[in-house]
Amino acid sequence: TSEQSNKWENNLIKSKDLLEFNETDKKILQDNGLNPFYLKTNMIKSIQQQFQTEGSVQLHKFLIPSKATQIVELVKECDKIEHYGNDQIPNYNSLGVEQGWKVIGPPHIQRFETVTEIEEEDKISNLNHEKVILREKLIEIRENLFKSESFSKFITT
Repeated sequence: TSEQSNKWENNLIKSKDLLEFNETDKKILQDNGLNPFYLKTNMIKSIQQQFQTEGSVQLHKFLIPSKATQIVELVKECDKIEHYGNDQIPNYNSLGVEQGWKVIGPPHIQRFETVTEIEEEDKISNLNHEKVILREKLIEIRENLFKSESFSKFITT
């Protein structure tokens, strides 16, 4: 019927509005560390265009400087504590691999660590203080920024 059709169209319009990237989404992303430079309308369009033509984008200084600096300093401190760096080639599974972290990537090219889930909270107490803080900051960014509905809208706008 015509009434059902109108109801369906109204619901469709409402759901489309929910999917549109808006000022509230921009505020959420900025509050969670995304550099406001990337939230400008012209920048979003430029990012979309580059992604469509090249299939990927690199967004330098993606996080706000205060958040990025904090993470960089924590990483440097962790590396210093673990005697990592200074052109030393680490043992693939030794340095830095602790509860809540996992080594990924081919060691002959680059060695990365990623945050993993911890089954029991008391196991995290074995980590050095800086590594605990770094882990918390990275989880915060992952959960509040990258996994947010606003970020999903941002990358699909």
